Amino acid sequence: MYVFNRGKSEEESEEDKRFRLLSWNIDGLDMPTAVKRAHTVCEIINKENPHVVYLQEVVESTQEVLEARCPTYQIIPGGDREYFTAIMIKVGSVMYREMNVTEYPGTRMMRNLLCVKCKYRGSPLTLMTSHLESTAEYGTERKAQLKMAFDKMVNEPEDRTVIFGGDLNLRDKELAAVGGIPSGIVDLWEETGSRPEAKYTWDMTRNDNLTFNGKYKPRCRFDRLYMKSAKPMKLKPVILNLLDWKSRDSTGDFLVITGGFSLTMMFKTSFITCLV
Repeated sequence: MYVFNRGKSEEESEEDKRFRLLSWNIDGLDMPTAVKRAHTVCEIINKENPHVVYLQEVVESTQEVLEARCPTYQIIPGGDREYFTAIMIKVGSVMYREMNVTEYPGTRMMRNLLCVKCKYRGSPLTLMTSHLESTAEYGTERKAQLKMAFDKMVNEPEDRTVIFGGDLNLRDKELAAVGGIPSGIVDLWEETGSRPEAKYTWDMTRNDNLTFNGKYKPRCRFDRLYMKSAKPMKLKPVILNLLDWKSRDSTGDFLVITGGFSLTMMFKTSFITCLV
């Protein structure tokens, strides 16, 4: 005998159960084109209609564009200095509870960890984004920052889904040096199949915004997303895609130097119980 418990209306479509998150470094320090580029960023956000957006390298002028052009989102900035991170949540879909910012004590680049607690369909979420210290020279500080973020994820209550990511500037050897990914946390690129076409978020064979001397063109997976599932699991990762590399602003530049990504997950609203 099989008992089907849908939890909610059986009429609910697959689309209704999808949860989408975008994340990317919008290169706000590249003036004067950053403001023009921000308008195209808003067009993509409004077209994709994600529930959550993680942004790095936001500046005051691009925040103003985001607020004006994305009126259906609440924008929670992680600072107000030269540049900062921000999390955007869809009004009416994601219910904001609180936010906090953890300063990295060793940063030389004004970097921090932005955490937003909220609810999606009644289930608690902890959303975390950061722009970890840049360049190979600052690998030691970057590892310390990553460790702080992982510790924060591990210590969140078991009933919360925790999603951390952004432009982490991360090298695989640095991840190994901090002991790898903690138990209970997954790399969402790996969890969704390690698709080669979604691997390199800084790929100078595809993006010509910056010039690089020499024949070698770097390809790196600097941007990453990590997740600790709630118990029981509420959101199941489905697919992670890079944002369209072909998207350019009105100046002809690509929208980003490091490629952002789009994550799709399914909210688990139903289950099947088998009675023998």
